[in-house]
Amino acid sequence: MKIEIRYAKLEDAARLVEIYCYYVEKTAITFEYEVPAVEEFQQRMVHVMEKYPYLVAKVDDQIVGYAYAGTFNVRAAYDWCVETSIYVDHTLRKCGVGKRLYQALEKALKAQNHKVYILSYNENEVYFQAVKIAGSGLLTFVDGIFPTTSIKGDIPLDFSKCIFIDDKPKDLISIYQHQPFKIFRIRRKNDTYSEIETNLPIPEFASLDELQQNL
Repeated sequence: MKIEIRYAKLEDAARLVEIYCYYVEKTAITFEYEVPAVEEFQQRMVHVMEKYPYLVAKVDDQIVGYAYAGTFNVRAAYDWCVETSIYVDHTLRKCGVGKRLYQALEKALKAQNHKVYILSYNENEVYFQAVKIAGSGLLTFVDGIFPTTSIKGDIPLDFSKCIFIDDKPKDLISIYQHQPFKIFRIRRKNDTYSEIETNLPIPEFASLDELQQNL
Protein backbone atom coordinates (compact mmCIF):
# COMPACT_ATOMS: atom_id res chain seq x y z
CA MET A 1 0.00 0.00 0.00
CA LYS A 2 1.54 3.28 -1.12
CA ILE A 3 1.03 6.05 1.43
CA GLU A 4 1.52 9.66 0.38
CA ILE A 5 1.93 12.50 2.88
CA ARG A 6 1.23 16.17 2.18
CA TYR A 7 0.29 19.32 4.06
CA ALA A 8 -3.41 19.67 4.73
CA LYS A 9 -5.65 22.14 2.93
CA LEU A 10 -8.84 23.71 4.22
CA GLU A 11 -10.80 21.94 1.49
CA ASP A 12 -9.73 18.63 3.10
CA ALA A 13 -11.88 19.44 6.14
CA ALA A 14 -14.96 17.50 5.04
CA ARG A 15 -13.00 14.27 4.67
CA LEU A 16 -11.12 14.86 7.93
CA VAL A 17 -14.43 15.29 9.75
CA GLU A 18 -15.56 11.94 8.32
CA ILE A 19 -12.49 10.28 9.83
CA TYR A 20 -12.85 12.17 13.10
CA CYS A 21 -16.55 11.30 13.38
CA TYR A 22 -15.83 7.66 14.26
CA TYR A 23 -13.62 8.65 17.20
CA VAL A 24 -16.19 11.11 18.56
CA GLU A 25 -19.14 8.72 18.31
CA LYS A 26 -17.45 5.38 19.05
CA THR A 27 -14.63 6.23 21.49
CA ALA A 28 -13.91 8.54 24.41
CA ILE A 29 -10.49 9.74 23.26
CA THR A 30 -11.63 13.06 21.74
CA PHE A 31 -13.50 14.30 24.86
CA GLU A 32 -16.18 15.66 22.52
CA TYR A 33 -19.89 14.78 22.56
CA GLU A 34 -20.78 16.19 19.14
CA VAL A 35 -19.04 15.92 15.79
CA PRO A 36 -17.95 19.45 14.78
CA ALA A 37 -19.34 21.01 11.63
CA VAL A 38 -16.99 21.32 8.68
CA GLU A 39 -16.83 25.11 9.11
CA GLU A 40 -15.82 24.79 12.77
CA PHE A 41 -13.26 22.13 11.88
CA GLN A 42 -11.76 24.47 9.29
CA GLN A 43 -11.40 27.16 11.94
CA ARG A 44 -9.53 24.68 14.14
CA MET A 45 -7.25 23.85 11.22
CA VAL A 46 -6.47 27.51 10.61
CA HIS A 47 -5.58 27.98 14.28
CA VAL A 48 -3.14 25.04 14.17
CA MET A 49 -1.63 26.03 10.82
CA GLU A 50 -0.69 29.45 12.15
CA LYS A 51 2.12 27.83 14.15
CA TYR A 52 2.37 24.07 13.61
CA PRO A 53 2.41 21.46 10.81
CA TYR A 54 -0.90 19.88 9.78
CA LEU A 55 -0.50 16.80 7.56
CA VAL A 56 -2.74 14.32 5.76
CA ALA A 57 -2.03 10.79 4.51
CA LYS A 58 -3.43 9.60 1.19
CA VAL A 59 -3.83 6.14 -0.34
CA ASP A 60 -5.03 5.87 -3.93
CA ASP A 61 -5.80 9.61 -3.89
CA GLN A 62 -8.10 9.19 -0.84
CA ILE A 63 -7.30 10.85 2.50
CA VAL A 64 -6.98 8.06 5.10
CA GLY A 65 -5.58 9.93 8.08
CA TYR A 66 -4.21 13.18 9.44
CA ALA A 67 -1.86 14.46 12.12
CA TYR A 68 -0.84 17.79 13.59
CA ALA A 69 1.07 19.37 16.44
CA GLY A 70 -0.62 21.74 18.84
CA THR A 71 -0.23 23.81 21.97
CA PHE A 72 0.16 21.63 25.08
CA ASN A 73 -1.00 24.31 27.52
CA VAL A 74 -1.73 28.02 27.13
CA ARG A 75 0.32 28.97 30.22
CA ALA A 76 3.64 30.64 29.38
CA ALA A 77 5.70 27.97 31.14
CA TYR A 78 4.50 25.44 28.55
CA ASP A 79 5.55 27.47 25.50
CA TRP A 80 8.26 24.96 24.65
CA CYS A 81 6.02 21.87 24.77
CA VAL A 82 3.61 20.56 22.15
CA GLU A 83 1.17 17.70 21.93
CA THR A 84 0.60 15.65 18.80
CA SER A 85 -2.74 14.39 17.50
CA ILE A 86 -3.28 11.68 14.91
CA TYR A 87 -6.44 10.16 13.48
CA VAL A 88 -6.54 7.32 10.96
CA ASP A 89 -9.52 5.92 9.08
CA HIS A 90 -10.66 3.20 11.50
CA THR A 91 -10.87 0.68 8.66
CA LEU A 92 -7.15 1.12 7.93
CA ARG A 93 -5.59 0.84 11.37
CA LYS A 94 -2.39 -1.23 11.72
CA CYS A 95 -1.53 -0.61 8.07
CA GLY A 96 1.38 1.76 8.71
CA VAL A 97 -0.55 4.98 8.13
CA GLY A 98 -0.05 6.25 11.67
CA LYS A 99 3.66 5.49 11.62
CA ARG A 100 4.14 7.38 8.35
CA LEU A 101 2.21 10.36 9.68
CA TYR A 102 4.29 10.52 12.87
CA GLN A 103 7.53 10.25 10.89
CA ALA A 104 6.42 13.04 8.58
CA LEU A 105 5.24 15.20 11.48
CA GLU A 106 8.63 14.96 13.20
CA LYS A 107 10.36 15.89 9.95
CA ALA A 108 7.95 18.78 9.42
CA LEU A 109 8.81 20.09 12.89
CA LYS A 110 12.48 19.81 11.96
CA ALA A 111 11.76 21.79 8.82
CA GLN A 112 10.71 24.58 11.17
CA ASN A 113 14.36 24.61 12.30
CA HIS A 114 13.91 22.20 15.20
CA LYS A 115 16.80 19.83 15.95
CA VAL A 116 16.46 16.32 17.40
CA TYR A 117 18.99 15.08 19.99
CA ILE A 118 19.50 11.94 22.04
CA LEU A 119 20.73 12.76 25.55
CA SER A 120 23.92 11.28 26.96
CA TYR A 121 25.10 11.31 30.57
CA ASN A 122 28.59 12.52 29.62
CA GLU A 123 31.05 12.75 26.75
CA ASN A 124 32.36 9.22 27.41
CA GLU A 125 28.90 7.73 26.84
CA VAL A 126 28.37 9.39 23.44
CA TYR A 127 30.02 6.55 21.51
CA PHE A 128 27.83 3.90 23.15
CA GLN A 129 24.70 5.96 22.47
CA ALA A 130 25.70 6.20 18.81
CA VAL A 131 26.14 2.43 18.60
CA LYS A 132 22.74 1.81 20.19
CA ILE A 133 21.00 4.22 17.81
CA ALA A 134 22.68 2.71 14.76
CA GLY A 135 21.90 -0.82 15.91
CA SER A 136 18.22 -0.14 16.52
CA GLY A 137 17.71 1.64 13.20
CA LEU A 138 15.89 4.27 15.26
CA LEU A 139 15.53 7.94 14.48
CA THR A 140 17.39 8.24 11.22
CA PHE A 141 16.81 11.97 11.40
CA VAL A 142 18.66 12.49 14.71
CA ASP A 143 20.95 15.52 14.48
CA GLY A 144 23.29 14.57 17.28
CA ILE A 145 23.95 13.26 20.77
CA PHE A 146 24.00 15.87 23.51
CA PRO A 147 25.98 15.26 26.75
CA THR A 148 23.97 16.68 29.65
CA THR A 149 27.21 17.60 31.40
CA SER A 150 27.64 20.24 28.70
CA ILE A 151 24.82 22.37 30.09
CA LYS A 152 27.17 23.63 32.80
CA GLY A 153 29.25 25.41 30.21
CA ASP A 154 28.65 27.61 27.19
CA ILE A 155 26.02 25.83 25.08
CA PRO A 156 25.90 26.57 21.33
CA LEU A 157 22.25 25.52 21.08
CA ASP A 158 18.95 27.35 20.77
CA PHE A 159 16.94 25.15 23.13
CA SER A 160 13.68 26.61 21.90
CA LYS A 161 14.36 24.80 18.60
CA CYS A 162 15.56 21.48 20.04
CA ILE A 163 13.81 18.15 20.64
CA PHE A 164 15.42 15.80 23.20
CA ILE A 165 14.90 12.07 23.77
CA ASP A 166 16.19 9.99 26.69
CA ASP A 167 15.20 7.49 29.39
CA LYS A 168 16.72 9.20 32.44
CA PRO A 169 14.31 11.55 34.25
CA LYS A 170 17.14 13.47 35.93
CA ASP A 171 18.74 14.25 32.59
CA LEU A 172 15.39 15.28 31.13
CA ILE A 173 14.75 17.54 34.12
CA SER A 174 18.11 19.24 33.66
CA ILE A 175 17.31 19.84 29.99
CA TYR A 176 13.71 20.88 30.67
CA GLN A 177 14.94 23.75 32.81
CA HIS A 178 16.43 25.26 29.65
CA GLN A 179 12.98 25.27 27.98
CA PRO A 180 13.51 23.04 24.94
CA PHE A 181 10.89 22.84 22.24
CA LYS A 182 9.96 19.23 23.04
CA ILE A 183 11.02 16.26 25.19
CA PHE A 184 10.29 12.52 25.01
CA ARG A 185 11.09 9.86 27.58
CA ILE A 186 11.59 6.16 26.79
CA ARG A 187 10.69 3.74 29.59
CA ARG A 188 12.81 0.64 29.07
CA LYS A 189 12.03 -2.93 30.15
CA ASN A 190 12.86 -3.37 33.84
CA ASP A 191 13.05 0.41 34.01
CA THR A 192 15.35 1.41 36.88
CA TYR A 193 13.84 4.89 36.80
CA SER A 194 10.19 3.84 37.05
CA GLU A 195 9.90 5.12 40.63
CA ILE A 196 11.21 8.58 39.78
CA GLU A 197 8.42 11.11 39.35
CA THR A 198 9.36 14.06 37.13
CA ASN A 199 6.10 16.04 37.48
CA LEU A 200 6.82 17.34 34.00
CA PRO A 201 4.59 17.18 30.90
CA ILE A 202 6.86 14.71 29.10
CA PRO A 203 5.28 12.18 26.68
CA GLU A 204 6.53 8.67 27.48
CA PHE A 205 6.96 5.47 25.46
CA ALA A 206 7.40 1.99 26.90
CA SER A 207 10.33 1.03 24.69
CA LEU A 208 12.51 2.00 21.76
CA ASP A 209 10.25 -0.13 19.54
CA GLU A 210 7.13 1.72 20.69
CA LEU A 211 8.79 5.07 20.07
CA GLN A 212 9.83 3.96 16.60
CA GLN A 213 6.28 2.80 15.82
CA ASN A 214 4.89 6.20 16.78
CA LEU A 215 7.34 8.37 14.85
